[in-house]
Amino acid sequence: MATIHAMFANVETSELLRHRDLCLQQALLLVGTAARKFSDYGNSQVHVMQHQDLGLFQDPQDVAFALSTDGAQLTMKKQSNTWIMILILLNLPASICYKTGNVIINFATPGPNSPGDIESFLWPLFQEMARASEGIWIWDALDSAYFLLRACIVMALGDMLGSAKLNGMAGHTAIFGDRFSMIQGARSSLAKGAKSQYYPLSPPDNQRYNPTRPERYELSKLPIRTQQAYWRIIRRLENAKTKKAKTDITRSTGVSRLPLCAASLAFIHPLFFPIDPFHLFYENCMSFFWDLWTSFSKAGELIHLPVVKAQELGCLIPLAMATLPPAFCGPVQDPYLKRQSQYKVYEWMALLHWYIIPIGIELSFTPAILRNFARFVYTIEFAMTIKGRDEEDLQHLHDTIAEFLKEYERLYIGQDPEKIQRARLCVFQLIHIPRHIQWNGSIRLGSQATVERSIGEMGHKIRSKKAPFANLANLIYQRELVKILFGKSSSPCQSISRLILPSEIHCKMSPLSVGAGSSFLMGMFSEVD
Repeated sequence: MATIHAMFANVETSELLRHRDLCLQQALLLVGTAARKFSDYGNSQVHVMQHQDLGLFQDPQDVAFALSTDGAQLTMKKQSNTWIMILILLNLPASICYKTGNVIINFATPGPNSPGDIESFLWPLFQEMARASEGIWIWDALDSAYFLLRACIVMALGDMLGSAKLNGMAGHTAIFGDRFSMIQGARSSLAKGAKSQYYPLSPPDNQRYNPTRPERYELSKLPIRTQQAYWRIIRRLENAKTKKAKTDITRSTGVSRLPLCAASLAFIHPLFFPIDPFHLFYENCMSFFWDLWTSFSKAGELIHLPVVKAQELGCLIPLAMATLPPAFCGPVQDPYLKRQSQYKVYEWMALLHWYIIPIGIELSFTPAILRNFARFVYTIEFAMTIKGRDEEDLQHLHDTIAEFLKEYERLYIGQDPEKIQRARLCVFQLIHIPRHIQWNGSIRLGSQATVERSIGEMGHKIRSKKAPFANLANLIYQRELVKILFGKSSSPCQSISRLILPSEIHCKMSPLSVGAGSSFLMGMFSEVD
């Protein structure tokens, strides 16, 4: 909250923090009209629900946070896993709220292993948020007066695996692994132990392979999870007397426990855990398409890309950079040669948006496969474009995705029940994109790119091989302190005297960073004096 104190003490940032309320007021005027467009959290359906139904965000200065967390290795050759958690200020305009200077790094786990229980590290944050949701007196430079600030976390972001640590769901391998709907998974084998983790719309030979699953799901009538049903399941879990009884409930519902995130006053299930387009579209779907064409299919199949064509396509991609240069990222490598050697997300993005379709036309790919892939590309570009979308736009997007999924199932699965393993959850979840744009204002809101960038920034600054986690703690503390002292106030001396109290500093510091942090702070005071 020290960062929020500093931002309200600055006239410019205090005014920017009211952007959320301006968008909300505009959205409230248009509720129920066809002219309403969804472009940001401020005018999203979720925000309106939190305001009208939950009684939150009644004042212009109230603050909404998005929590985002992900893990990474600090050093590639050693066991050095850390999880970094950041807070994104959704009050700010979307054009600036994801910038480095406006993102708060709240903590990093001290490794060397991945945290078994990430919520134990989140506990102090939710304690602070509990106090903030009741109200904290803060000075507002714009009004030249104190006011009672209320703040809360409105969503928790993560990739599919990271979100599973936060949302209390059974995970993508469960029978009901889709956290947004009650679609039942299907299995692709009759072998003992085969998991029901695939999501075809109408699987062939369903009565034999999946006798308890409906024959067909209609994409326009999906059984979306609701808040009321969620709380009924939680009560059943709490009343279960045995471990087996809890396991049976989890197996039949996909809900395993009550998450710490439910402590937030803004908690609405399943809206609290949005889709992550950064990993879903590019690292999951795009890489899966490539593997389907080259590795997960056999010669003679319609979808199979012969070795000669795959090699030729791989060779043409580096050459294509002369006319389609990746100006905002590194060079795009040959996917045929480098697929198994950490092919990066930006490279999959380049393949999806720029290279596959024109090169595929040049190499005479199977027209039906290329046409289906073009629908996928259109879906992603439509969803990721920074533009407000109305109900008509979202219906058009839903229809396009529905056509893509039906055609995908016909081309990639056909009548072979063993091939429904190609109907992965990452492909099925594309149908939720229009709903997420309506819920959250933009599909981009759930992107993990922001926390990935923060991990990269901190990781590149690690210099200590002996104590990388202590080094990381000091870097994070100093980064946030500098931001408070100088970045958020036109008058650094005024910011220090009014906002940074010794008690505030000590309670925020990790034991690993006390020594270096204290000396750093004294140096800052000397410079200001």
